[in-house]
Parts: sequence; structure tokens; C-alpha cells
Amino acid sequence: MTNDSAKGTFGAADRLPMKGNPTISRADVAAFMHKAAHGTEWIHRSPVLTD
Repeated sequence: MTNDSAKGTFGAADRLPMKGNPTISRADVAAFMHKAAHGTEWIHRSPVLTD
């Protein structure tokens, strides 16, 4: 995770192919967590986030 500003473009899925050294900003993770906490899409699922 980085301390960079949110880009607003990231992937979220149950599985994602990882290549290289993926990074994501803390702000993007927070945005995803906020959305997931207020929705039902990620209940009982484990998301993988990447930029």
C-alpha cells in the first residue's frame, strides 16, 4: 500500500492475476471498504484489490 492520493481506478475480485509488484493507495482501499461496508456484494467473500 502507498500513501498516494486515490486514483479511483482499481480492480476488485475474488481472484486477480498478480504480476510484478502491484500497489494500491490507502485511499483507494478505504474507498472500497466504505463501499463494501454499505453494500451486499462482498458479504461472505474475500476481495483481492489491485491497481
